[in-house]
Amino acid sequence: MTVLVFDLDGTISDPAEGLTAALNHGLQACGEPPRDPGSLERFIGPSLDHIYLELLGDPAPDHIQTAIAAYRDVYYRDGYRKNRLYDGIVDALDRLSGNGFSLYVATAKRQDIAHRVIEHFNLAEHFEDVLGCGLRRKKHELLQEIRAAEPDRRMVMIGDRAGDMEAARLAGAEAVGVLWGYGDEAELIGAGAGKLLGSPSELPVAFDD
Repeated sequence: MTVLVFDLDGTISDPAEGLTAALNHGLQACGEPPRDPGSLERFIGPSLDHIYLELLGDPAPDHIQTAIAAYRDVYYRDGYRKNRLYDGIVDALDRLSGNGFSLYVATAKRQDIAHRVIEHFNLAEHFEDVLGCGLRRKKHELLQEIRAAEPDRRMVMIGDRAGDMEAARLAGAEAVGVLWGYGDEAELIGAGAGKLLGSPSELPVAFDD
């Protein structure tokens, strides 16, 4: 049976409200003014060190770690509770797991907070495991770990950003892009998506071929 690996932010849930507030908290901890939340939504998906490197420009050596620590203080305390599940995703996960697919989460988030989000929404029963990169691992390494646990099975990475598609390529998995998150068609196709889905309701029937 097929192994389906889901990105978290922008694929299962929309983290914009809590995540952008936490990003601004990190900026302010470094003496920077807060940004318009809408302008920060493009940073949903990448790792925090890459995000703050771009936001801070040419930061002092300790500023990125200062920003990340401030971000985590806010987001890990209650920011993750402001996530919103995408309409139809729970039904899609119900149907996929009920049909025998092995489901995993692979996210750029730190693993403990990824677990918090999944448990907050009572979704843990759907997934074999929830894996997170944090600052030390790359997403394709998470996929390789899943492949080691599920050898010789078809693997599909499902996500909304170019990094998800690139991780699939590096791990030898199929890449499926979703258009209800934060990446558009051009980004996903350009990064190697073999298929695009327009809504969570398309998930249960997308992997029959």
